[in-house]
Amino acid sequence: MSAVRRGRAHARWYRGPARRPVLGVTQSLVRGRRYAEVPTLVADTSAPQFRRAVVALSGGRTDRSIVALAAELARPAKADLVGVHVVEIDWTLPLDADVAGRSEDAQRVLDIAEATAEATRYTLETVLLQARDVGAAIVDEATERAADVIICGLPFRRRFGGDFAIGSTIPYVLKNAPCAVWVVREAMPEEQA
Repeated sequence: MSAVRRGRAHARWYRGPARRPVLGVTQSLVRGRRYAEVPTLVADTSAPQFRRAVVALSGGRTDRSIVALAAELARPAKADLVGVHVVEIDWTLPLDADVAGRSEDAQRVLDIAEATAEATRYTLETVLLQARDVGAAIVDEATERAADVIICGLPFRRRFGGDFAIGSTIPYVLKNAPCAVWVVREAMPEEQA
């Protein structure tokens, strides 16, 4: 709200630092007049803090960026990072069939994640799971490990017809996770911007 005097709009001017803090509320001077309580906003410029993060690895284009981001954000608090890759088991196979252990693609995903973390000089514990539903396995792993945050990567994809496709895993994790969820979407390709 701007004050109007003599036909001109004037901006509010704050003189010096806030005076007398009272339980998150301060008194301040605005153009020499004392205004009663003005709420103060304290911006926290430090990186988000967490003790343990589960990084959901999909084997896609976003894995390297979310591992590097998680390592940089975990560094100040020396937080634990757990990279989880889930191999989805078809309903026609028994759940105890060793599909994930024999998959070279799954091992490659974990190797790339570990190499990315090592490049940022941070350690990443990797876990290979097999489950019927990827989202449920990620949420269960985060719950078992008492994670403070789940970090997921989301590639930029469009369905046939031009609608943005988010898939089914991210909505499941957002709805059912007991902790914070960070979704990092890759940038839109230039030809689609």
